[in-house]
Amino acid sequence: MTSSSEESQVIPERLPKWTPHKAYTIYYHVEPDEKLNPEYVLEKRFKKYGGSCSNDQRRLDFSVGSTSNYFRILEKKDYDIFFIASGVSNGEASHMDPTLCEEVKQLFEEILETVPKEADLICQMRIAYAANQDSAKVLLREDLRTHEEVAICMGAVDNSLLARVEGINTSTFRPSKSFIIIPYRGDLEANAESVWKLCLEVALMELNDVGLNRLYSGRKLMFEQIDASEESTQLGINETLSKMRRPVDEMQPDDLESILKDTTIQFSRLSTTSSTMRRDYVKARSLYQETNSLLRGWNEKPVGELRTNSSTQIDHMRNIIIQFRDFIQRTEALTAQFNTILDSVRTYLSIKQQKMNIAEQTSSREQLIRLVNLQEILHKLETLVIAFYLTEMARIMFDALYHELAGVMTVAFIPVALLASVIAIKVLHRR
Repeated sequence: MTSSSEESQVIPERLPKWTPHKAYTIYYHVEPDEKLNPEYVLEKRFKKYGGSCSNDQRRLDFSVGSTSNYFRILEKKDYDIFFIASGVSNGEASHMDPTLCEEVKQLFEEILETVPKEADLICQMRIAYAANQDSAKVLLREDLRTHEEVAICMGAVDNSLLARVEGINTSTFRPSKSFIIIPYRGDLEANAESVWKLCLEVALMELNDVGLNRLYSGRKLMFEQIDASEESTQLGINETLSKMRRPVDEMQPDDLESILKDTTIQFSRLSTTSSTMRRDYVKARSLYQETNSLLRGWNEKPVGELRTNSSTQIDHMRNIIIQFRDFIQRTEALTAQFNTILDSVRTYLSIKQQKMNIAEQTSSREQLIRLVNLQEILHKLETLVIAFYLTEMARIMFDALYHELAGVMTVAFIPVALLASVIAIKVLHRR
């Protein structure tokens, strides 16, 4: 929604009392480090034509011949906007005199020559005055025939006929739009007030359109390449997923490392692109909502078979926003698939780790069994060694005491030696 503070930056509070017949709005996009110096443009007009200049050097009221002129520098973020309108003080004529129109055009060209860069958009408004809507339609047809133009869209806004028109056989290198405004109130003072308001609201509408078109132009190449990029990325994802379907044992660490590296690089690029597009989408939606709020206030009624200005503008802006939203949704779908790949790699690594842990546990258990078996063998060897020493000691004693029976008694002592060695080992192990 458009806040009152935002509108006040574009629509000045104090407007001229005379009725305008022609108006131009010139839009310049200004980079953060760029200085367009719009006050210099106004100062040059003041030095040439005189008139009344505001203290902030952003408004100039002056006369050229029999025309009254209003030059205003309007402000909005990232844009410098020049609004210039001309008319006759009495406001009685339905159309401005062709000679006066040329004077206004010359003034407009002077401004373009003073600013050292190309305008993003030039919006021209021609204003005529009628007694009723039928007379307004007649004036519109005459004006279209005179200028060899056709109406693109048309509607009734606050007792004024508003039509956007385009030339039939004319072409220009400058990005431009043209509108015809024909109020059909009887009260001249009320006409002046409503026309000024409508002119500046059209200027605001076109400012938002310029901003949206600039966002779109900056991402146009990405929009054009999204199909090919999505297809190639999807092929890469499918190839990676097919590799991930192989048995765990066939996946080597180098394979996983390669998959992880490629996926991380593509995921990072896609995330950056999606983040950039999402930021522009937020800006685009803000411009759309501001315009939608403005046009709802018009309560524009259709006139004839043409679509209204409001519906045409809203559809145009909505179609651009849909492309931003579609791009974000498609990149988010690809991002989700990359997350699936990364999750699969994590799963593979987890399974590998579990298998390694199981293998280590199995190896440790086998080693423990071998150690136990070895310990049992050592115990048996200890028993045999002790039994051997006991038997040898007994043989020596038997040989000294009972020489003839020493061999028989030694053989008979072997079981006793074995039993004694077993008992001795158990006693030692308990300690």
